[in-house]
Amino acid sequence: MTKIALAAYRFFQKRRAVFYLLLIGSFVLLALLASRMYYEEDISKLLPQTEANRGARFAFDRLKVKDKIFLEFKLSSNEQMDDYERVGTILAACDSFCDSLLSHDGEKDIEGIFKNVDPELFLPAAASLILDNAPLFLDSTFYSKVGSLLSAQSVDSLMASNVSILENDAAGIYYDIVCKDPLSFRNIMIGEALSLKDSSDNGLSVSASNSFYLFTKDGEMAVAFLTPSFKAMDSKAGTRLVNKINAEIKAFETLYPNVEILYYGAPVQSVYNAKRIKKDLIYTVSSALIIILLIIGFCFRTKDTALYLLLPLLYGVVFAIAIVYLIQGQMSFIALGIGCIVVGVALSYCIHIITHHKYIADVERVIKEQAKPVTLGCITTVGSLLGLIFTRSSLLRDFGITASLVMIGTTLFALFFLPQFFSGKPSKKNEKAFATIEKITTYPYWKKGWLVLLAVVLFVTSAIYTRGRAHFDEDLHHIGYYEPRVMLADSLYRAKIDGGCRTRYFAAFSKDLDSALMLNSLMNEECKKLKSEGKISSFTNLSSLLVAGSEQMARIERWKSYFTPEKIDALIKTIKVAADKNGLEAEMFEPFYEALNKEYTPVDIYHSNVIPEEIMCNFIEQREDGTYLVFTNVKTADGETLEEVSSLLASKAELKDGLLVVDPFFYTTDMLAIMNHDFNTVLIISSLFVLLILLIAFRNIIHAIIAFLPMFMSWYIVLGVMAVLNIEFNLINIVISTFIFGMGVDYSIFVMDGLIKGDSGGELIRYHRSAIFFSAVMLILAIGSLMFAVHPAIHSIGFSTLIGMASTILITFTLQPYLFYKVQRFKAKKQ
Repeated sequence: MTKIALAAYRFFQKRRAVFYLLLIGSFVLLALLASRMYYEEDISKLLPQTEANRGARFAFDRLKVKDKIFLEFKLSSNEQMDDYERVGTILAACDSFCDSLLSHDGEKDIEGIFKNVDPELFLPAAASLILDNAPLFLDSTFYSKVGSLLSAQSVDSLMASNVSILENDAAGIYYDIVCKDPLSFRNIMIGEALSLKDSSDNGLSVSASNSFYLFTKDGEMAVAFLTPSFKAMDSKAGTRLVNKINAEIKAFETLYPNVEILYYGAPVQSVYNAKRIKKDLIYTVSSALIIILLIIGFCFRTKDTALYLLLPLLYGVVFAIAIVYLIQGQMSFIALGIGCIVVGVALSYCIHIITHHKYIADVERVIKEQAKPVTLGCITTVGSLLGLIFTRSSLLRDFGITASLVMIGTTLFALFFLPQFFSGKPSKKNEKAFATIEKITTYPYWKKGWLVLLAVVLFVTSAIYTRGRAHFDEDLHHIGYYEPRVMLADSLYRAKIDGGCRTRYFAAFSKDLDSALMLNSLMNEECKKLKSEGKISSFTNLSSLLVAGSEQMARIERWKSYFTPEKIDALIKTIKVAADKNGLEAEMFEPFYEALNKEYTPVDIYHSNVIPEEIMCNFIEQREDGTYLVFTNVKTADGETLEEVSSLLASKAELKDGLLVVDPFFYTTDMLAIMNHDFNTVLIISSLFVLLILLIAFRNIIHAIIAFLPMFMSWYIVLGVMAVLNIEFNLINIVISTFIFGMGVDYSIFVMDGLIKGDSGGELIRYHRSAIFFSAVMLILAIGSLMFAVHPAIHSIGFSTLIGMASTILITFTLQPYLFYKVQRFKAKKQ
């Protein structure tokens, strides 16, 4: 590379027009390609894609039941109104807000908003379907209870009840229901599934004008359910929708100043998480960059130094995005954001070349002395980053490829374009500042036995102590940011509607609806057992309403066996007598008489469209691939019990291959275990690659091992310190911090290059160490600033990386030269 870089420098020196044409032309071309990149913001891409669990994949895909946004409308705490006025004000705000939000949804991010139900539109049709096919919805328990309904005394009582229902039915909704079901079979038929008791247990009651609205039991809050047209973890589309909701809320503060509007849901959480990451990175990294530029300006005393630092980096970033566009056409914006954290590594190569030129005016000599270590550092870092392509996470693969290309693009600019901006004259620098830095960097730390011993003891102690003590936090909840106002809405819903319980949806799934319904029935039986054991507080048991075709056939046969012609004739006579006694015409119950003698065939409620989609999607959903999912909502007293119940249901042999826990975080433990294994594989591959490159470059196994030590030892020191302080690694900091303090390989390469080419007082190692100082300061400031981030994952990067950087520098400045000189003396004695 040295010969190529020198040849390019001499070529461009004589052909300046060609140089600027190539520089500007290549940048414009790369920028045009980069501008065509499509960015996605799906955080779920961070997790591994595996075929092992089909249900786990569904948990991360778009499901209406999971991806809803909950809108809450309540009076401000200082408002005092009577019940009628309060309900009217809240309903008006709810209607107006939802209608306005839909009207401003030009991008169609909202599939629909479920805020009220008009019973006249679906109740008669739904009731008619069920009552016209009563035997299909009656399980075996019906026949143990129905006998008591058929006695003359019971029928007479039921007729009196029918009279009361009809007298209070101003809208005429219940007339057909009474005609088809005079003996109230419906109460046994759908029992717990749709009873008013269960409805009130969920904390929801209905308030009616012409429609039913969802209110909390205390009547203080109305709830609407917004269904997005995208999946929850698509934070790009989510951001657009959240911005619309916030704009509407701001507008409604003027229209309804006494109504507070809150919202939460998985898509909202994803958006605020992504926003917090971006905000933290902008504030922390930009603050660090300002400080870095001030330090560079103070020490280097030339205005163009900052430009020389930023131009290669800008070129490298554009280069990376353009190449990724040519390779795959799209990338994760999150991967690009994470990649921005490692720009300090790329800047390191530029600072080495710029610092060298501060000492030496001869540009060709700068190239000769910097080309090899810069190239070698780039190759080892790129090799480490490219190890991520062996993981099963598409986002981490994007990160590895993008970061590697940034390194390559920056290095190419630093070696081939940057030297053309240098003059052949001595460059200004702050002599006092450089003299102070040199006192720090050229001090013979390796001669201080206690420092060498400290490095060894830290490594050995950490390596021994970390066995079984360094932990990986597999709970992604711990690395997420939770917006306070969103969490307030969540806790309010949990308290008022879920009774303080923790809730989770489960789904039985299969390629055909019948199989899914059979699995759902099995799951409901398991839920009944868990409820009797006190593990489940309540669950939506819809197995009596959603019945598989094969089970419907069995129920039809049971109906025929029970209602014989003789029993039917006797029952009709009893009904006629009771009807006449209570002032009803016996002929009005003709539909019921016909139902007793009817020939039945199985029916499909899901495809009948008698239940509105806004309600049905909470029971059954069909995916684009044809898979049916039948949902059950389970409530437990606390989160720990909920996890236990989830594990118990998921482990049942009869449910294992057809049960989905509708919560992506439930599956992340297994997925993160996969990633932990992948990451260990990456570390091994990267370490062997780095060692091989060092061996090829130095052509000496001893020199290669000594240069490899900072990376190897610093990793164990980080593990040890994290274990002692009881700080767990997580999905973010373990990846980022490892590759950041893998920078130690670059430092050791430069130091080893100087040690090989001259003694401890030699100029080259002095230049290298000054550059390492500036590089380390930049990285420590850039990464250390992340400790001030609010987002837990970003904050954790700063701490673990600082430990890695500190241990790397300690080993590079003490143990590495100490071992090198020991080897040199040993060789000298042998000769």
